[in-house]
Amino acid sequence: PKRPLSTYFLYMNEMRDAVKEELGTNAVKEVTREIAQRYNKLSDEERAKYRALGDRAKADYEAAMKTYEVEMNRFRRANPEWVAEQERIAALNAEIDDASSVASSRKGIGYR
Repeated sequence: PKRPLSTYFLYMNEMRDAVKEELGTNAVKEVTREIAQRYNKLSDEERAKYRALGDRAKADYEAAMKTYEVEMNRFRRANPEWVAEQERIAALNAEIDDASSVASSRKGIGYR
């Protein structure tokens, strides 16, 4: 499941089309700046609507995550070979990360 949007992003999604039309532009930077300025001027009462939407989205996300975890645990128990393969891949990725961090730490200190 995707994480829930913050109150700001809920506000931004609701306001984006209206602000684009008011400004007469689709320029992301300008539209986002205007929305941020408006959001910062909202009163606590006006923000309460978006907090309520955010709380509902968070509750929905948490419920979806519980369902996902149950399903994934069931899948893992039924597919131990898949679990072993995922662990092998994770170990290889950890080795690659370790090697790349060592290589990047050597840059600029006389190693070539």
